Amino acid sequence: MDHREFVEMESFISQPAAETAVARLRAAGIEVRLVAGPMGGLGVPTGAALFVPSDSVEAARQLLSSVDLRVTDESSSDAIEDEKRWKEIPLETIRGGLVRIRRRRRFMWAWFLTYLPAAALFMIVGATSIVLPIAIFWMAAFMVSGIVASNSKCPRCGNLFCRRRRLGWNPYTQRCLSCGLPLRNPIAG
Repeated sequence: MDHREFVEMESFISQPAAETAVARLRAAGIEVRLVAGPMGGLGVPTGAALFVPSDSVEAARQLLSSVDLRVTDESSSDAIEDEKRWKEIPLETIRGGLVRIRRRRRFMWAWFLTYLPAAALFMIVGATSIVLPIAIFWMAAFMVSGIVASNSKCPRCGNLFCRRRRLGWNPYTQRCLSCGLPLRNPIAG
């Protein structure tokens, strides 16, 4: 099994530009992994990140430096600034942030899923006098863990992972609602 580390080499605002870069690199014999960016209005990725093995970065840069593959317009100036900032973030930092988000979500679900069995156990044992205080504690703990999980920041863009920049909230999302970073990063292994 190949244990080479893949690093983000390039980010693209347009999916066609990313696919062109992938085709050029593969034609040159360089292994490439393409991770789609956030989904647009029609469910089509609005960009992509290109990952290559760490030992192939220089060859890939030289190959792509001769051609301008970027497709931009005036509405993408924020995306270009974000893109530049994202390149500076080490992959290990992103992986650690994703692990932290997954851990917080598991903790929240653990509180939720253990409530009914614990309440039933107290009822069976006959400790009905402490069921209400324990139920209140359990609900409060679940609420606090839910708030902590939903306020987790994306390790790539720094925005809240399950909230859009302006409106929208989805606590079950598997991608950052601001930048599209997948919760289960395919490059993380």
